[in-house]
Amino acid sequence: MPDFTITLSDAAVAKLQAVVTDYNRNNGTSLTVKQWLLLHLKKEAICSQLAEEASRITEEMGATLRTQANAAILAKEQELLAAL
Repeated sequence: MPDFTITLSDAAVAKLQAVVTDYNRNNGTSLTVKQWLLLHLKKEAICSQLAEEASRITEEMGATLRTQANAAILAKEQELLAAL
């Protein structure tokens, strides 16, 4: 697996830490900045595939079942992330 290194200024890290702190509070997680960045890079990698799946799932379930579709979309996201 390729390994990447990024360099950020202290100011950038401080701003990212604030974002990660909010994310962790809102999602019940305890991610580090590095873990948060990796998660969001992976989410970006599956974005178009997830959008296609979301559209297909939503059409199949119909407008009256949108709540169930959202749950299925979140499950698909976790599956795609786990496969990376």
